[in-house]
Amino acid sequence: MKKNINTPDGAINYFILGNRNSSAKYLILAGKHGNEPESVVMAEEYIMPYLRKNNYFGKFFIILPNLNPLQIGRCLEAIETNQSFEHCRRFRLNKNKIDLNADYPTKNSDTPSLRAEQTKLVISLHEEYNFDLILDFHTNGASHMNIYKYDNEVGRYLARGMNRINSVVARDYVHHKNKGVALSGTSGTYFGKERNVPIITVELGARKYIKRPFNEHCQNLWDLHKPALRYLFADVMPDENDEDYQDYVRCLGEEDDDGDGCGTNGISAT
Repeated sequence: MKKNINTPDGAINYFILGNRNSSAKYLILAGKHGNEPESVVMAEEYIMPYLRKNNYFGKFFIILPNLNPLQIGRCLEAIETNQSFEHCRRFRLNKNKIDLNADYPTKNSDTPSLRAEQTKLVISLHEEYNFDLILDFHTNGASHMNIYKYDNEVGRYLARGMNRINSVVARDYVHHKNKGVALSGTSGTYFGKERNVPIITVELGARKYIKRPFNEHCQNLWDLHKPALRYLFADVMPDENDEDYQDYVRCLGEEDDDGDGCGTNGISAT
């Protein structure tokens, strides 16, 4: 089922897919930043067809593949015209100069009230469906790598599982640059840290050395991330009462100096 809402940034489409009676409900977000069109291509041209081909893995999905269509469109035009990403930076924010990745009413937000219709929609969808996992697709800057950023313990468990499959770095969204301070207004802080909803921000990869055409670039990103995404879509979400998962949480950050299976040689190895 396809639905949409009208915003100053154009019509925002969202798709309700899969088994509504499933106990595993996923929300997929893409295209928050207008200079990150790869995330939109990933959602529209790769993830949705892949889920359909696999009968949605018996799960329930809501997908918002393009949250900033006006600016994404301008970026794609710039790429086609100039064969470069350099002109896209000016399209990062939406039409009203709102960063759609920093618009959530977190406790430490400088702007606690909702400003963008897209943000209101995402929050209302979660209130209606109570998602078990949120995936938020982005494209990292030129100086960064592919990263799976997590914002709570289940998110960490899943992100590290993705890391083991394809060696993409998994780390807490609040890394050394933030000195442990939760990021103001982000969906990761709002859902993951304040509401304990597993959320993983998928940074698809850098463009610094990208010389291939845009469509080949996107195909390469899909080929890289597909195995880890299959793991998320096909496998069962961890049961917090499961002994293996409880052992995982207990061992986080420990060294295996007492032979209990933790640390660098145990289940929490990264």
